[in-house]
Amino acid sequence: MNTDEERTIISSTVAQPPAGEATIVFAQDMADRTQMSVSQECPVCHTTNPPGEVYCAECGFLLSGPPPESVEEASAPVACLVASDGREFALNPGRNSIGRANADVLLTDPSISRTHAAITLEEGRCLVEDLGSTNGTRVNGENLVPHQPQALRDGDEIAFGGLSLRVAIPEGYAAAPATAAEEASPLAAEPSPARFIDEESGVEYPIPTGTLTIGRRSANDIAFPTDPYVSGRHAQVSFDGETLTLTDIGSTNGTVVNDDRLAPNTPVPLQDGDLVQMGQQRLRVRLAPIPEEEGEVVDEAAEPLAADNPPPGDETPGLW
Repeated sequence: MNTDEERTIISSTVAQPPAGEATIVFAQDMADRTQMSVSQECPVCHTTNPPGEVYCAECGFLLSGPPPESVEEASAPVACLVASDGREFALNPGRNSIGRANADVLLTDPSISRTHAAITLEEGRCLVEDLGSTNGTRVNGENLVPHQPQALRDGDEIAFGGLSLRVAIPEGYAAAPATAAEEASPLAAEPSPARFIDEESGVEYPIPTGTLTIGRRSANDIAFPTDPYVSGRHAQVSFDGETLTLTDIGSTNGTVVNDDRLAPNTPVPLQDGDLVQMGQQRLRVRLAPIPEEEGEVVDEAAEPLAADNPPPGDETPGLW
């Protein structure tokens, strides 16, 4: 609309201009129109968006907002997955989700689950973890145990369902020996008793001991890159093995637990069955019983077997 107004003003100041001047005015007008209709590049993922877009079509970043502090970290891939046809799927520092929907590495093969696996690049290590996918994940032909991270090396072949990709890792991210990875993650051998479950898709997000960040940027431990209502860094969840707490870290649209909006930067304990809402995400909290309680149940179940008077010398109650 402003272009039309400018063109009207220019034409009203000159009566029947010569052809040369008319050509100059028209060229300037087209230059103005080109400048006003310029495409917008997202400062986070560098995707070129059509004029008039409010959010980035690739990562959901608010294009009119200030560039995030971690732009360089989020947009500088240090490794990649290479398909047989040469296509490359960039991997950024931190946790990269892999799946058929709402994933950092989006793979449309029908044998791949919506949330299939995750590859994490941190502290000079590259780890892959199957997230309980339907068709599993294999590294060099060996099936991964779900929720048990495994170190990767440059050139390893990963099969997500029926799709095979080659790992390309810089020297600085050479995988550590398996024993070192196990020492660095002593809880990796057992599934975490705490997790979020997406109410709509059923996708599970395990929560290990420690603190995880939640947000729209892929550098977060739990990322929702396609939800424009989730902030770049929205919240964080902490688990000490028994107590699970959630903290909103000053998000734009807030975090709600069981219809109660959380005060920013105030940790709130979560219970099994609680409903967490952030942006368009609805996550159900699941907490398994702590190991001590499970041990007590086993002991009580074994006691009646001891009353059956096993044969003398049999040291194991209930065996004949």
